[in-house]
Amino acid sequence: MNKTLAIVATISLVVSVTLGTITRPVDAAPPAPCPTPTPTATPVPTPTPVGPFLFDDFESGNFSKWTTVTATGDATATVQSTTVFAGTKAGYLHVTSSSTSKGNISKTLPAGTSAISLTGHFNIQGEGLSNSNVPAFRLFNNGTRILDVYRQNVSAGLWLRTNNGAGGWTFYNMNRTLNKFQWYTIKLQVGPANTVTVSLDGTQVFSQAIPLVSTTFTDAMVGAEHFQQVMDLYFDDITIAIP
Repeated sequence: MNKTLAIVATISLVVSVTLGTITRPVDAAPPAPCPTPTPTATPVPTPTPVGPFLFDDFESGNFSKWTTVTATGDATATVQSTTVFAGTKAGYLHVTSSSTSKGNISKTLPAGTSAISLTGHFNIQGEGLSNSNVPAFRLFNNGTRILDVYRQNVSAGLWLRTNNGAGGWTFYNMNRTLNKFQWYTIKLQVGPANTVTVSLDGTQVFSQAIPLVSTTFTDAMVGAEHFQQVMDLYFDDITIAIP
């Protein structure tokens, strides 16, 4: 073997290259790469569901979820178990033609409430004269009724009524009738731009932007705020939702 080639071959085996503080032979395999750390996923918090402002199925046996319960004269406002939509209990208002008879339950709303949805099941079993009605929901601003949805006595029609600001009312016919001794689901909504929507048993029967004397509401009511509003009204699963 050529002496010069042998010397070169020997040198190629021993010559090393210094990389930082690591010295390795020229022909040695490169160091293994550092493993790339696996990123840790950031957990996404599960949002807490926002429930309705009020839901009352009356299974508590009382009206403790409501702000005010009114029963004057011979009127009664009770939770009973004879006529119910679901569960074992439902609310009941009984009001007569007596001059001191008045019955309702009401809930104070958060300050500035302008959009609202009210839903409930209603069963009307007693009514008064033909020129009166049995109310389902009423909305107020500081004691002034702004609008309500009700069943007209005798004709049994479902109506929406709004305060016209001049001491009178504007009436909107829902073109539906409610038989006595039968459960109905009524939903009343007020949304942006004073859009008022009424639904009966899950079917929308009215939706329109209408003038309202107030764009905010302070109280929601089942029943009537004045005397002699004759009714035997059963109600269940009342929901008040504020978007």
